[in-house]
Amino acid sequence: MTVKVRWQRVAAQSPRQLKRVQHQTGCQLLTTLAQTEVAYHRLGQPYLPRYPQLGVSVSHSATLVVVVLADQAVGVDVEHQRSVDWTRYRRAFTAVEWAYLVQQADDQRADLAWRLWTAKEAVLKLQGRGLTRSPRRVQVTLPELTWAVDGQRRYQLSRLELPGHYVGTLAREV
Repeated sequence: MTVKVRWQRVAAQSPRQLKRVQHQTGCQLLTTLAQTEVAYHRLGQPYLPRYPQLGVSVSHSATLVVVVLADQAVGVDVEHQRSVDWTRYRRAFTAVEWAYLVQQADDQRADLAWRLWTAKEAVLKLQGRGLTRSPRRVQVTLPELTWAVDGQRRYQLSRLELPGHYVGTLAREV
């Protein structure tokens, strides 16, 4: 599989301005990467009208925008690691994932939780559903976080190398 990944930081803005700047940056990065126009489906997923066979995915968090272009369908999610009370999100994880999370040392638990979250959301974005579907349905292999399963569908996960306190995952169906 051929994959092109690009990311760019954007200047901090007010929340309303930031959303607009993130969207514009994602569109510019994709247009530059694909050398063609970008369009959007009803739920906001980007695609390339001239090259419908190519996989396209965009994610942004805080001041980082990530775009992916591939020769098959892909999903990407990026998150800025910040302090979160993960017990509020317990229902996003399977029983096995939650048990594994709570066994981790405090300093490792947050990183693992963010990695699990981005894996699940990347798969859901690949399916074209995003968070309209429960992340709990996506089961991620532990401790490697290299595979995920949703029903009969299997996904390969790849960790993205990103700057600073950002974590990201790329998903593709196999």
